[in-house]
Amino acid sequence: MMFPPVEELQTVWIGDRRLHVFVPDAARVRAAWNEGERRGGDAFPYWSKIWPASLALCQWLNEHPSLYAGKKLLEMGAGLGLPSLFVAPGAEWVLCTDKDQEALVYARASAIHNRYHNMVCRQVNWMEFRELVACDLLLMSDVNYEPSVFEGLRRTIEAYFAQGTEIVLSTPQRLAAREFVSWLEPYVRSVAVEEAGGQPVSVFHLSG
Repeated sequence: MMFPPVEELQTVWIGDRRLHVFVPDAARVRAAWNEGERRGGDAFPYWSKIWPASLALCQWLNEHPSLYAGKKLLEMGAGLGLPSLFVAPGAEWVLCTDKDQEALVYARASAIHNRYHNMVCRQVNWMEFRELVACDLLLMSDVNYEPSVFEGLRRTIEAYFAQGTEIVLSTPQRLAAREFVSWLEPYVRSVAVEEAGGQPVSVFHLSG
Protein backbone atom coordinates (compact mmCIF):
# COMPACT_ATOMS: atom_id res chain seq x y z
CA MET A 1 0.00 0.00 0.00
CA MET A 2 1.71 3.20 -1.17
CA PHE A 3 0.34 6.72 -1.34
CA PRO A 4 2.00 9.69 -3.03
CA PRO A 5 3.46 12.03 -0.39
CA VAL A 6 1.88 15.16 -1.82
CA GLU A 7 -1.76 14.14 -1.56
CA GLU A 8 -2.73 16.54 1.20
CA LEU A 9 -0.75 19.25 2.95
CA GLN A 10 -2.35 19.95 6.32
CA THR A 11 -1.71 22.99 8.48
CA VAL A 12 -1.26 22.16 12.16
CA TRP A 13 -1.12 24.84 14.84
CA ILE A 14 0.77 24.23 18.08
CA GLY A 15 0.37 27.38 20.16
CA ASP A 16 1.45 30.14 17.80
CA ARG A 17 3.59 27.77 15.72
CA ARG A 18 2.32 26.70 12.31
CA LEU A 19 3.49 23.43 10.75
CA HIS A 20 2.78 22.03 7.32
CA VAL A 21 2.45 18.25 7.32
CA PHE A 22 1.88 15.90 4.40
CA VAL A 23 -0.92 13.44 5.20
CA PRO A 24 -2.45 10.71 3.01
CA ASP A 25 -5.99 11.29 1.82
CA ALA A 26 -8.22 9.45 4.33
CA ALA A 27 -10.66 8.15 1.72
CA ARG A 28 -7.83 6.76 -0.39
CA VAL A 29 -6.27 5.08 2.65
CA ARG A 30 -9.56 3.44 3.57
CA ALA A 31 -10.21 2.25 0.01
CA ALA A 32 -6.69 0.84 -0.37
CA TRP A 33 -6.92 -0.92 2.99
CA ASN A 34 -10.34 -2.41 2.20
CA GLU A 35 -8.93 -3.79 -1.04
CA GLY A 36 -5.83 -5.15 0.72
CA GLU A 37 -7.91 -6.70 3.49
CA ARG A 38 -9.99 -8.61 0.97
CA ARG A 39 -6.75 -9.99 -0.46
CA GLY A 40 -5.36 -10.82 3.00
CA GLY A 41 -2.93 -7.90 2.80
CA ASP A 42 -1.38 -5.49 5.27
CA ALA A 43 -2.85 -4.28 8.54
CA PHE A 44 -4.52 -0.87 8.61
CA PRO A 45 -1.88 1.90 8.31
CA TYR A 46 -2.38 3.61 11.66
CA TRP A 47 0.55 5.88 10.84
CA SER A 48 -1.54 7.61 8.15
CA LYS A 49 -3.22 10.23 10.38
CA ILE A 50 -2.21 12.69 13.07
CA TRP A 51 -3.29 11.23 16.42
CA PRO A 52 -4.19 13.16 19.59
CA ALA A 53 -1.15 11.74 21.42
CA SER A 54 1.27 13.34 18.94
CA LEU A 55 -0.57 16.67 19.17
CA ALA A 56 -0.50 16.50 22.97
CA LEU A 57 3.23 15.75 22.96
CA CYS A 58 3.85 18.82 20.80
CA GLN A 59 1.63 20.99 23.03
CA TRP A 60 3.62 19.91 26.08
CA LEU A 61 6.97 20.49 24.35
CA ASN A 62 5.78 23.94 23.32
CA GLU A 63 5.66 24.81 27.03
CA HIS A 64 9.12 23.29 27.70
CA PRO A 65 11.42 24.52 24.90
CA SER A 66 14.57 24.28 27.03
CA LEU A 67 14.17 20.51 27.04
CA TYR A 68 14.96 20.25 23.33
CA ALA A 69 16.69 23.51 22.39
CA GLY A 70 20.12 22.73 20.96
CA LYS A 71 19.72 19.04 21.87
CA LYS A 72 20.00 15.73 20.00
CA LEU A 73 16.57 14.10 19.69
CA LEU A 74 15.19 10.75 18.65
CA GLU A 75 11.53 9.97 17.95
CA MET A 76 10.40 6.32 17.92
CA GLY A 77 7.17 5.10 16.36
CA ALA A 78 6.91 8.52 14.73
CA GLY A 79 4.29 7.82 12.06
CA LEU A 80 3.93 11.09 10.14
CA GLY A 81 6.55 12.63 12.44
CA LEU A 82 4.66 15.62 13.85
CA PRO A 83 6.72 15.83 17.11
CA SER A 84 9.96 15.54 15.13
CA LEU A 85 8.81 18.35 12.83
CA PHE A 86 7.82 20.47 15.80
CA VAL A 87 11.18 20.28 17.62
CA ALA A 88 13.41 20.39 14.53
CA PRO A 89 13.79 24.20 14.34
CA GLY A 90 15.17 24.35 17.88
CA ALA A 91 17.09 21.07 18.07
CA GLU A 92 20.67 20.34 17.04
CA TRP A 93 19.32 17.36 15.09
CA VAL A 94 16.34 15.02 15.07
CA LEU A 95 16.24 11.38 14.03
CA CYS A 96 12.66 10.46 13.12
CA THR A 97 12.05 6.70 13.05
CA ASP A 98 9.18 4.33 12.32
CA LYS A 99 8.87 0.70 11.25
CA ASP A 100 6.79 1.65 8.20
CA GLN A 101 8.78 3.02 5.29
CA GLU A 102 5.65 4.58 3.82
CA ALA A 103 5.19 6.72 6.93
CA LEU A 104 8.73 8.01 6.55
CA VAL A 105 8.07 9.03 2.94
CA TYR A 106 5.55 11.51 4.31
CA ALA A 107 7.67 12.60 7.27
CA ARG A 108 10.65 13.20 4.96
CA ALA A 109 8.50 15.17 2.49
CA SER A 110 7.23 17.34 5.35
CA ALA A 111 10.76 17.99 6.61
CA ILE A 112 11.87 19.04 3.12
CA HIS A 113 8.81 21.25 2.65
CA ASN A 114 9.45 22.98 5.98
CA ARG A 115 13.20 23.22 5.20
CA TYR A 116 14.23 21.31 8.31
CA HIS A 117 17.60 20.12 7.09
CA ASN A 118 18.59 18.79 10.54
CA MET A 119 15.80 16.18 10.54
CA VAL A 120 16.70 12.71 9.26
CA CYS A 121 14.24 9.84 8.77
CA ARG A 122 15.19 6.19 9.23
CA GLN A 123 13.23 2.94 9.19
CA VAL A 124 13.49 1.36 12.65
CA ASN A 125 11.22 -1.04 14.51
CA TRP A 126 11.76 -0.20 18.18
CA MET A 127 10.51 -3.67 19.16
CA GLU A 128 13.58 -5.08 17.39
CA PHE A 129 15.93 -2.21 18.21
CA ARG A 130 19.49 -3.42 18.64
CA GLU A 131 21.59 -0.28 18.30
CA LEU A 132 21.06 2.66 20.66
CA VAL A 133 21.29 6.16 19.28
CA ALA A 134 23.22 8.56 21.50
CA CYS A 135 20.67 11.30 22.15
CA ASP A 136 19.62 13.75 24.84
CA LEU A 137 15.87 13.24 24.54
CA LEU A 138 13.67 10.39 23.29
CA LEU A 139 10.12 11.17 22.15
CA MET A 140 7.33 8.57 22.08
CA SER A 141 3.62 9.09 21.45
CA ASP A 142 0.95 6.39 21.75
CA VAL A 143 3.48 3.52 21.64
CA ASN A 144 2.03 1.63 24.62
CA TYR A 145 -1.14 0.71 22.73
CA GLU A 146 -1.49 -2.91 23.87
CA PRO A 147 0.02 -5.28 26.49
CA SER A 148 1.89 -7.33 23.87
CA VAL A 149 4.37 -4.45 23.37
CA PHE A 150 4.93 -3.59 27.05
CA GLU A 151 7.95 -5.82 27.66
CA GLY A 152 9.81 -4.63 24.58
CA LEU A 153 8.97 -1.06 25.43
CA ARG A 154 10.29 -1.48 28.98
CA ARG A 155 13.58 -2.86 27.66
CA THR A 156 13.95 0.04 25.25
CA ILE A 157 13.21 2.65 27.91
CA GLU A 158 15.60 1.08 30.42
CA ALA A 159 18.37 0.95 27.81
CA TYR A 160 17.99 4.67 27.10
CA PHE A 161 17.87 5.53 30.79
CA ALA A 162 21.15 3.64 31.20
CA GLN A 163 22.86 6.02 28.77
CA GLY A 164 21.40 9.11 30.47
CA THR A 165 18.67 9.92 27.95
CA GLU A 166 15.52 11.65 29.15
CA ILE A 167 12.16 10.59 27.69
CA VAL A 168 8.88 12.32 27.02
CA LEU A 169 6.04 9.87 26.41
CA SER A 170 2.42 10.75 25.65
CA THR A 171 -0.40 8.23 25.98
CA PRO A 172 -4.18 8.34 25.69
CA GLN A 173 -5.87 7.39 28.94
CA ARG A 174 -6.81 3.84 27.94
CA LEU A 175 -7.65 1.13 30.46
CA ALA A 176 -5.24 -1.21 28.67
CA ALA A 177 -2.36 1.17 29.41
CA ARG A 178 -2.75 1.19 33.21
CA GLU A 179 -0.25 -1.61 33.83
CA PHE A 180 2.41 0.12 31.78
CA VAL A 181 1.72 3.54 33.33
CA SER A 182 2.11 1.99 36.80
CA TRP A 183 5.51 0.65 35.77
CA LEU A 184 6.57 4.18 34.79
CA GLU A 185 5.92 5.67 38.24
CA PRO A 186 9.49 5.42 39.66
CA TYR A 187 10.84 7.31 36.64
CA VAL A 188 8.33 10.15 36.47
CA ARG A 189 9.76 13.67 36.80
CA SER A 190 6.45 15.27 35.91
CA VAL A 191 3.10 14.34 34.44
CA ALA A 192 0.54 16.57 32.75
CA VAL A 193 -2.76 16.10 30.99
CA GLU A 194 -3.16 17.79 27.62
CA GLU A 195 -6.45 18.10 25.73
CA ALA A 196 -5.89 17.21 22.10
CA GLY A 197 -8.29 16.08 19.42
CA GLY A 198 -11.14 16.26 21.89
CA GLN A 199 -9.62 13.81 24.38
CA PRO A 200 -7.31 13.91 27.42
CA VAL A 201 -3.78 12.66 26.87
CA SER A 202 -1.22 12.06 29.64
CA VAL A 203 2.29 13.34 28.99
CA PHE A 204 5.12 11.91 31.11
CA HIS A 205 8.59 13.44 31.47
CA LEU A 206 10.83 10.54 32.52
CA SER A 207 14.40 9.92 33.55
CA GLY A 208 16.29 6.97 35.01
